[in-house]
Amino acid sequence: MKTPCTEGESWRIGEAIRAKGDSLFLLGDAVAISRKEYRGHASSIVSGALSKGAIVNASARDLRARGIEASELHEGVKVVEDIEGDFVDVTMDQADRVIAW
Repeated sequence: MKTPCTEGESWRIGEAIRAKGDSLFLLGDAVAISRKEYRGHASSIVSGALSKGAIVNASARDLRARGIEASELHEGVKVVEDIEGDFVDVTMDQADRVIAW
């Protein structure tokens, strides 16, 4: 499974996550990078975000659709049933900036 971003874009995503409390929301094919065994140019985004103390959220619906089990994910990835709702809540109530692509 291929992520929907280029090598340059994955670098920018990783750099945009700066601190504890930042949130990363993975939807669609992007949930693939939440797997511990994922190999590709975006493989360090999730581990890097978690090491900075960021909250990494993965869509439960998109994980199921791709046959990815919770046991395959990096420790600390939060599986979210209503990811769109959580995204709206976080961006409206907590975020001082939002980066999306």
